[in-house]
Amino acid sequence: MIGFGCWSVPSYRLYDSKGDEVLAVWRQDRLWLVAREIKRLLAKA
Repeated sequence: MIGFGCWSVPSYRLYDSKGDEVLAVWRQDRLWLVAREIKRLLAKA
C-alpha cells in the first residue's frame, strides 16, 4: 500500500483500459472519487 501512496485500508486502485493507474485512494469515504473517475473514463470511451 505504501508503495503506491495509500496509507490505510481499504485501499482502491483504478486502472484504465491500457493498464495505467489513474487513481489510488484509501478509506471508503473516498469512494465518490472512484465513481467520478469511472464516469470520466467511460465518457472518454
